[in-house]
Amino acid sequence: MCRTKTVMADILIELSGWELAAVLSKLLIYLSVIAPAGALVTLYLGRETGPAAISPSSRAHILAYALVAMVTGLLAVCLFFLLEVGAINQQGLTGMLDRELAVIMAGTALGDGTRLRLFGFSLLLLALLSRVLPLFRVIPGHRRWTLSFALAGLLLLAVSFARYGHVVNLSWSAALAIILHYLAIAYWIGSLYPLYALCRREPAARLQALMEKFGRIAAFWLAVLFLSGVYLLWQLTEGFSTLLSSAYGRLLLGKLLLVAGLMGLGALNRYRLVPGLAATGNEKPLQRSIALEMLLAVLVLLLTVLATTLFGPV
Repeated sequence: MCRTKTVMADILIELSGWELAAVLSKLLIYLSVIAPAGALVTLYLGRETGPAAISPSSRAHILAYALVAMVTGLLAVCLFFLLEVGAINQQGLTGMLDRELAVIMAGTALGDGTRLRLFGFSLLLLALLSRVLPLFRVIPGHRRWTLSFALAGLLLLAVSFARYGHVVNLSWSAALAIILHYLAIAYWIGSLYPLYALCRREPAARLQALMEKFGRIAAFWLAVLFLSGVYLLWQLTEGFSTLLSSAYGRLLLGKLLLVAGLMGLGALNRYRLVPGLAATGNEKPLQRSIALEMLLAVLVLLLTVLATTLFGPV
């Protein structure tokens, strides 16, 4: 893990201004596209567990977290598109606003992915507004509309990953794999902060049933994450042939090591810390473990951004 941090630091130091801005905006996009899904998953599991599983104040906190992520995502998607225009134009900051070049790039895969993400975030915002604003509650079947908007928004965000960068030229099976990969990451990593917030805001007695339900479902999504990730790695590194010989492959190997650490923490949570909640009444160890998971998750996403933005498969 220390070696991975050193490699990342060396890469970040050598970045140009345009590259650093692109990496940071893309990292914000990645964080923003998984956060709403995690918030929705946590609120849904809380409702399924029982009305007392999540207090109204915690529910409002998680909805606010989702709102911030959606707005940040919309802004970051727009910024990333403009940065790509500016990087090609090479005319300084004003080059980002070159309308003619922007129109040309809007017709590429970059434009397709940008539109999908903007539309996806917009639908998620509409779903959130229909959930919290009294105006929408007078509409017949507003709960079904809210769910439909949310699911459609998440699906568009998932599909957008198949429309960006080097994966555009891969087969339909690889596109499906990356969509499933996103959904698995969104369930697992996207739920970390809401679960961490619940550990801080709710008593241990309320947490155990929800955490156990999350862990049971997470086992399925971890299998999806592993299988889709291995298949994508095989596709992108030509049957693993460039895994060690390219910077792209080495970054992905570092990512795999971090993911293994995440899985180890997840297993610790499910089989030791969550069952111990009822016995000890102490949620602090679980809270610390989830905090460490969040740190590793950000490093995983940063490695992914560096690999896909600066290098790509050889």
